[in-house]
Amino acid sequence: MTDVFSELKDAFRQRNNGLMKLIVINVVVFLFLAIVNVILWFAGKQSIIIDIMDWIMLSSNPIKFITRPWTLITYGFAHSLNDIFHILFNMLNLYFMGRLVQDFVGSRRVLSIYLLGVVVGGLFFMGIYNFVPSLLIYKGTPLVGASGGVYALIVAAATLAPNMIVSIFGIFPVRLKYIAWFFVLLSFLELANRNPGGNAAHLGGALLGYLFIIQLRKGRDLGKPINNFLEWWAGLFQPKPKMKVTYIKEKAKVTKTATQAKQGKSEQIIASGTVPSQEELDKILDKISEKGYDSLTKEEKQKLFNASRQD
Repeated sequence: MTDVFSELKDAFRQRNNGLMKLIVINVVVFLFLAIVNVILWFAGKQSIIIDIMDWIMLSSNPIKFITRPWTLITYGFAHSLNDIFHILFNMLNLYFMGRLVQDFVGSRRVLSIYLLGVVVGGLFFMGIYNFVPSLLIYKGTPLVGASGGVYALIVAAATLAPNMIVSIFGIFPVRLKYIAWFFVLLSFLELANRNPGGNAAHLGGALLGYLFIIQLRKGRDLGKPINNFLEWWAGLFQPKPKMKVTYIKEKAKVTKTATQAKQGKSEQIIASGTVPSQEELDKILDKISEKGYDSLTKEEKQKLFNASRQD
């Protein structure tokens, strides 16, 4: 048990692992609530878990939401305790689609796309219960689950590389854009059936994922405020480094030829992991979309790798 906690602690200290942090938080929250639920069931106090969930789930009632605004985020990290497939399905999609997005645009943007997907999905959920006449009688229905963030990553991945081929169950090759369209169309058709609020959250998350990548290609990072806040928050718990005094000896000047200087600069760029411009990144993504990842040159793969490490 000690080893498990140590591994989790180490995972959260590492950089460039936003995807694993999201998965770990979702799984830990689910297991904690599920264990508490069983304990309370044995004690005959299961009503307490209902009260606990009530402070986590997002309510479609605006009045209740105003008193619990944090639920616009917390609902996206909790899942139904009565359906193990709810979290299993979400975590599988989060892992596979999150990895694709992380390879293209980096770990920090996986976090911001997920969180913004959860927020926009929650707003769509509240909107459908407060503006669709047939659903007004159900105002107060709660929402729980990571689907808004997961759908945001699915559509983001498909927007980045629509023609990338992935294998379903390791057998059926399908282009990413068709997978995204399937999920979006299914949620739209299910709006008029059971769980209209949940499907509205899916569509909200999907819309955010698409807009995020479109704006990113224009040089606008919609997740920058979120990343700045997360960095500030993480900085509160990091110990400040001790001041060090360093003595630097003056080095003799060495004259290089123009060719040597140019070669040295190129090697320095690759070694230092210099991030390519947005225009260069867009060209690489377009090439992947048209011809696949394997068509990239070694230099283009290096640039894409450098871009994914920008965290």
